[in-house]
Amino acid sequence: MNYRRLLQLPLLLILSLALFTGCARQQGQDDTRLTVGPGTGGLAFEEEHMGDFGDGMFGDPDSGLQARDRSALFAEGDQVRGLLEPVLFEFDRSAITPEQRENAMAAIEYMEANPEIGIIIEGHCDWRGTTEYNMGLGDRRATSVYNFMVDQGISPDRLEVLSRGDLEATIGGTEQQMAFDRRAEFVVVRR
Repeated sequence: MNYRRLLQLPLLLILSLALFTGCARQQGQDDTRLTVGPGTGGLAFEEEHMGDFGDGMFGDPDSGLQARDRSALFAEGDQVRGLLEPVLFEFDRSAITPEQRENAMAAIEYMEANPEIGIIIEGHCDWRGTTEYNMGLGDRRATSVYNFMVDQGISPDRLEVLSRGDLEATIGGTEQQMAFDRRAEFVVVRR
């Protein structure tokens, strides 16, 4: 019986640690700066500098970038978020809808025009469902976009898949916020 108690102690410690160190969800920020891309990893800058990245998240991903040195994009580090529109998904689905294929095609065209970059495809979910389920769903969403891009001729060694699950979702968000949380986001990386 003492042996059994010895085994229970590490399990209890692990469960306690998981309970007290879980990821905090963000309810939204009241910042005057705009952040390109969700979460704390995005690039934040003042609104008057929005044009520095072209039309960014919801416009022509290449506008404003042709005349400048592309290495300036990576001045903040080796990743740029929000440069390409994400692929949005329906609730509890990982199939790319016909309407969202154009966003994936825009990422493909951008990669073809810029052979020096790679892309991390991050799968995201809204807050509904368990964290474990949402991590799997985020992986399926990112993999769906990955497979589409590879089928269109992008080399697999230029792509990575990462699931963020519901880690950056807005808890209790509006239908519009939850619709945006259900996405595959493109993170442009220097290779």
